[in-house]
Amino acid sequence: MNSNSPKVSVILPVYNAQEYLEEAVRSILDQTLIDFELLLINDGSTDKSPEIIKRFAKIDHRVVPIDIIPNKGLVNALNTGLEKAKGQYIARMDADDISLPDRLLNQFRYLESNRDIYLLGTWAYAIDENGFQLRKIRVNMSRRNYHTRIVQGIAPIHPSIMFRNDGLVKYRAKAQYCEDYDMYLQLISQGKVIDTLPEYLLKYRFIPTSVSASKFALQKAIKEEIKKIYETKQITGVDNYENFDVEKLKKSVIANKDTERDTDFNNIKFLFLTNKTKEFKGKAKAFIKKYSNCASNEVTDIKECKKEIEAVRKLVLASFLPLKAQNAVREIKYQLLDKYRF
Repeated sequence: MNSNSPKVSVILPVYNAQEYLEEAVRSILDQTLIDFELLLINDGSTDKSPEIIKRFAKIDHRVVPIDIIPNKGLVNALNTGLEKAKGQYIARMDADDISLPDRLLNQFRYLESNRDIYLLGTWAYAIDENGFQLRKIRVNMSRRNYHTRIVQGIAPIHPSIMFRNDGLVKYRAKAQYCEDYDMYLQLISQGKVIDTLPEYLLKYRFIPTSVSASKFALQKAIKEEIKKIYETKQITGVDNYENFDVEKLKKSVIANKDTERDTDFNNIKFLFLTNKTKEFKGKAKAFIKKYSNCASNEVTDIKECKKEIEAVRKLVLASFLPLKAQNAVREIKYQLLDKYRF
């Protein structure tokens, strides 16, 4: 880094994000920390996203437009951003989220004051597609327990992170849909310390088209394989990532009898969490009817199937609670989101 480098480089990949992009960009441009560059990486968008990016680049010199044509996927866009970033620190941001005004400043100050911390996430408000708050997300992970928490799947919210720009971070293509999880495990292997700033500094949007909502079964399978690769490396010192046949895994997931049920269950959770009560009740009723006899559906994991049936039944009961019991409903939502993290 030279003396003219910005304090922070914000990497924001964009793919057909016209609906929320302007709000996301403005939330960065309105930060109380003003010494940053915003890398808007257009990954082959076919909507009006490129026009929005060009407009912001004309009115604010901190906006750096980068075009990738044709679309090459999120991992490539992220790595392109890492290569172009000039800042002392790198912050992540998604095109449908909103950073609160003090986010960059508070994270920057914390990392400056805690030189042993390599990567820092934050807490967040979960919002729906209309911007209404669903709940508060408190990530129960810190420098004291990050090793075990991340392996368990409790990790920093990806679009909330800021980390030191020393060239060590790289996203790996085979870890698609959980590239952040793989990156965290890589950092742990390198002895880097990961922490969470216990402040609500991001509005994290849950929408039906999000990867975690639409590719749940595949994401779950790839994440488990990435975890196995990490655990093997801890024991043997050998990273088997290159031997990971992700295409074979995809075919296996598609053929698995559990895949459809997992996807249905994830969609039901999403509808419940986003307060789509009528649609939720219909889907939940159909789910219970279809899968109530787990054995007859030729599922691989009957125990998991029964747990999901019971969970859906509890959610249906919670959806009928009167208004005076809404605190109980909210608490169930919190527990659900913590247990089955998107």
